Amino acid sequence: MCSSVTAVIVFFLFLVDRIILGGAELGALPGAVLGGLLGFLCFNAHPAKVFMGDTGSLALGGFVVAMAIQTGTALYIPLFAFVYFMEVLSVIMQVTYFKMTHGKRIFKMAPIHHHFELLGWSETQVVTIFTIITILACFITGLAFRNDIVLQKGAKKAKKGANKKSANINAKKSANRKVQT
Repeated sequence: MCSSVTAVIVFFLFLVDRIILGGAELGALPGAVLGGLLGFLCFNAHPAKVFMGDTGSLALGGFVVAMAIQTGTALYIPLFAFVYFMEVLSVIMQVTYFKMTHGKRIFKMAPIHHHFELLGWSETQVVTIFTIITILACFITGLAFRNDIVLQKGAKKAKKGANKKSANINAKKSANRKVQT
C-alpha cells in the first residue's frame, strides 16, 4: 500500500512543481523515485513477491516531506497525505485508548488498514480504496494550492499598484510644494 499511495503523492508533487509553480525545482529525482515505485509495484502486486519494510517506507516518507518543503507545499501535507495521517492517527488512538481503558480497543487492529482487512475487505480492496482517497486528496490539495498561489500573485500586484499610487501622490505633493514656494 505504501508504494501505490506514495506513487500518487510523488506524481502530484511533481505536477505541482512543473505546472503550478512552472519550474524545475525538483529536477529528475521525482521521476526516478516514481519509476522505482512503479517497478516495485510490479513485484508487489497481489500476490506479492517482494515486501517493503520500515526502512523503505520511512525513506519514502522522508522523500515526500523533502519534496513538499522544496515545492512550498509543506503546510498541505495533512491534506494530500491524508492516508498517511489516518494510519498514524489510528495507531495513536488505539494505543492511547488501550492504555487508558486497560485493554479495550477502538479498532479491531491498528493501523487502520488491518482493521478493514479484519472486517472482511481484501488487501486489494484496501489498497484500491486508499489509493483512490489519495488521488482525491491530491486533487483537492492541488486546487487549494493553486488558488493560494493566484491569491498571492494578486496581492503582490495590488501592493505594487498601491506603491505606485502612493509614489504618484507623493510626487504631486512635492511638486505642489515647489510651486507654492
